[in-house]
Amino acid sequence: MNHDAFRSWLDAYGRAWETRDPQAAADLFTQDATYQETPFDEPLRGRAAIRDYWSHVPRSQEQIRFDYDILAVTGNVGIAQWRASFVRLPSKTGVQLNGIFVVCLDAENRCKVFREWWHRRENSPHYRQRSVAHNHEVPATSRGRPRSWWSDGLCETIAKRFKIAVHDPLASIPARSSSVARGFQNEEIMMRCVLPQQGETCP
Repeated sequence: MNHDAFRSWLDAYGRAWETRDPQAAADLFTQDATYQETPFDEPLRGRAAIRDYWSHVPRSQEQIRFDYDILAVTGNVGIAQWRASFVRLPSKTGVQLNGIFVVCLDAENRCKVFREWWHRRENSPHYRQRSVAHNHEVPATSRGRPRSWWSDGLCETIAKRFKIAVHDPLASIPARSSSVARGFQNEEIMMRCVLPQQGETCP
């Protein structure tokens, strides 16, 4: 995998989500792909299960917008920060998502292993944001105070794990994009949950 291949895959993923096209989303994955939405859920297995998932997810969403920044690419593994926003139906609630993808692509640029973790913010004043990674409520006073991947050392941890060099993503992206790791208070838990263990590679 190289940056261009990973960028092409992410662009296609975003188009499939924005157009609410479950078949286009499923076509990005191999027949035996695994798709893990959170570290604590059993992964979906197979293209048919992924298509079924994407047949239901966007039904309650409109005005979907998706973008991303590539953090690192090495071998067949790509890591990206992603952001999405949409209006939830029927409540018309505005939703923002911010998270990380770890994607393993095959030689045909289809994903065979997909892992993600993310945080959500809604515009309802009564909404209690919950951390997906730790399954605890994030205090209201901490919301909106971004922590950056780079300043928290997470990018460096990823780089060491995959034996690659990465640049500081905050040097070239808007300040609004720097809040990837909001709510993560324990880097080691995050690394164990999502990234391959020492010596482990994607199949």
